[in-house]
Amino acid sequence: MHAPCLRFSETFSIRSNSLYTFKAINQMHRYRDAIYYGNKVENVRRHSAKEIIGGYILFPGRGDDEAVRNRYFFKSIETVNIGAFPLLPDHKDPDNEGSLLFEHLTKILVGQSAYEQIRDSIPQHGLSYARPDDLVLVGYYETAMLPTILSRRLYYVRTGNERGSINLVPGCEKAKYLLLHNGKDKLLLPLDGNGPRYFNAQTLREMGFSPTGFHYLGFSLKSDTPITTVDIADLPGGRQHPTPYFASIKELQRPHSPTKE
Repeated sequence: MHAPCLRFSETFSIRSNSLYTFKAINQMHRYRDAIYYGNKVENVRRHSAKEIIGGYILFPGRGDDEAVRNRYFFKSIETVNIGAFPLLPDHKDPDNEGSLLFEHLTKILVGQSAYEQIRDSIPQHGLSYARPDDLVLVGYYETAMLPTILSRRLYYVRTGNERGSINLVPGCEKAKYLLLHNGKDKLLLPLDGNGPRYFNAQTLREMGFSPTGFHYLGFSLKSDTPITTVDIADLPGGRQHPTPYFASIKELQRPHSPTKE
């Protein structure tokens, strides 16, 4: 995943009308996506190097902290990480000016891990956030069969006692992702999360597949669009074989080296 960014935008008025406030917050959602997908190359939108995980409007307003915490524009920060902070100077209580913004920035910069920062954020359009313990089905594919896998949104694995059958693990029915590999290329795709279904060989052949065994479990894809925000490491040599297996995102993700100054 690319390093996330936060976006602050000043505005000169947020009316007390709740509908206007709601529209201002919605505009920040669109603004965030417009920044990320702002570059157009050969008629295709290309995202920027850094994803924006939060957006905050800074507006000239004031109010008791507890009262502000109960307003829509502040509550939305807790739920989707997009909202607003009042920043009008208060000569009656200068020590508490901008206290909510200061509290929020302190939590981000000092108190939260990278995952905690994105946990409650809404992903950019077309993206997905992976948790370290999310389970991944790792499976081999033949290049010629990839179009069928993607068009049918289905990947099947052999089950039973036959050679090459998958070893089921606790929680495998809740696997979130499918990592396809062919010894050279890798493709991470989202599963629909509804667990596997039983397929016999004849049914799979009728769908355009080429099974060689008898009994299979099929995992349905949520989308045929690859996930590019998770940096998957090269699979160890011993795990490039065609037999499918389950692993966590944490086990598959490439470790990030500290940036040198």
